[in-house]
Amino acid sequence: MGWRGEVHVDQCLLLYRGAAGDNAVHRHASVQICQAETPLSMLDASGKTIQGHALLVRPDAPHQLLPTSTLTLLLVEPQSALGQIWMQKAGDADICRLPESERLDLSLSLSDLNAQLHQGLNVSESNLDPRLAHALAYLHGQPLNGAVTRAAQHAGISVSRLRTLAKQQLGVPLSKWVLWQAIRVSAKQAMSMSLAEAALAGGFADQAHFTRSARKLFGLTPTQLLQAASG
Repeated sequence: MGWRGEVHVDQCLLLYRGAAGDNAVHRHASVQICQAETPLSMLDASGKTIQGHALLVRPDAPHQLLPTSTLTLLLVEPQSALGQIWMQKAGDADICRLPESERLDLSLSLSDLNAQLHQGLNVSESNLDPRLAHALAYLHGQPLNGAVTRAAQHAGISVSRLRTLAKQQLGVPLSKWVLWQAIRVSAKQAMSMSLAEAALAGGFADQAHFTRSARKLFGLTPTQLLQAASG
């Protein structure tokens, strides 16, 4: 079974609705919520199967979603106000089942669901350390090579301290968060150019680097990501 469905992308959020196909074990640099009318199955780091109608995965938690015909999937970046809220809901668990009161309203279109998720939130509000927030803002659109070192200098903080803050507050290594941003850029560019050109646009060394990174963070190749969004 392949990935094919509808995608809605916002500044710090991606929503997908459709079929979930084959994918390798991977670790997102985001909070993930998967929900469906029928129970979903997911493998954790130990290979144990976790089932539920709505599953929440913390950033950097190894997992593999088993194929299903229809689901709604939410990826939200951990530095956002919405991401911080969902990370608190997860607690210490890498993967947890969401109670019915916390589930997404699947009757809504993806754009309406996005609006509902942000209702009452001040998107500019952040609980992040100001130095980390400053570094993250700088990192958007930066070339991958040496990005973390440059961000630390820009924020007036040591590289080691910046990495520690990122792991503590984002739940994911900063280098992986940077890679996530690059994949987002390249995936968007791949809609209108070749994968090789898109890889360079995102800051990757070449298409192979882009492909390896996408499999590591999404469990899918760039080609599969594009097919998933093709409807």
